[in-house]
Amino acid sequence: MIAPATSHPVIPVQGVLEFTDSWDYKGIINRQNHRIRYSPIYGLDPDMLRTFIFCLDDATDDDTDIDTIVALHGINPLRNAPHYSLIFESTSLGGEYGFNVSSELGMAWVDVEYDSDVINASSSSYDLAIAEIYDFVKLSTIYSLKEEGLYDNYTNPVNLVFPVHIANFVTQTGIVGHWRQVNKDQTVINGNFTTFGADNPIFTGPVNETDPTNYAYPEDQWWPQFNVTVAQNVERTSLPRTHSFQVNFPFTTIVASFALVLVIFTFVKKSRRLTR
Repeated sequence: MIAPATSHPVIPVQGVLEFTDSWDYKGIINRQNHRIRYSPIYGLDPDMLRTFIFCLDDATDDDTDIDTIVALHGINPLRNAPHYSLIFESTSLGGEYGFNVSSELGMAWVDVEYDSDVINASSSSYDLAIAEIYDFVKLSTIYSLKEEGLYDNYTNPVNLVFPVHIANFVTQTGIVGHWRQVNKDQTVINGNFTTFGADNPIFTGPVNETDPTNYAYPEDQWWPQFNVTVAQNVERTSLPRTHSFQVNFPFTTIVASFALVLVIFTFVKKSRRLTR
């Protein structure tokens, strides 16, 4: 209720996602612990850039085993962030999730296995940021998921046998990807991953300094000054219904019901008069 008095004008969302069934990775979340959120310790990461880990079932067979692991890094629920999606923060069991990254911005998935050079510190291809994200994924899954077939040693897990598909969203700013959630009731939520930073701040000053409808904010409030991604909810719809039903009420039943109500009303009215 007090938000209008304290809110800032924000950059409107752009690039609304039209419904599509073409995704880089998609699958179903069958269990609560198949969706993991890694939150770093403040002392190690004061920006608190979280990693969302989705362990997806591709639903091509009868089992509910994990087939794909996707890690989305850099997401944070920012105060006053435009179109921030609470829906993305909660797990829809049995829901289907889809993810794309924006090739227009030069974004690409990094596919990492336990022996990949990109996480090998002695390799020329070593990438510290990706190596840290992969460690987050490995430690989080070992702690949360005790499922056979995920690790090289089930009783003493050390390495994931699955590749992890990593999107490090904070390397660019703008709309860096898209996401979709289709719940079991066929509700569809389409959204963007939008990264803000120093070159794409959430708050800006007025376009016209003399325009009283614009609000001026000093540059130190053009927050954030570091790259951070917001999961934005930009469209909510439903899939076409394949089944419908209709209940037929005969006209005589309706007339009889109305007559019964009228009789009861008349009887109650007469009873009140006799009582008086």
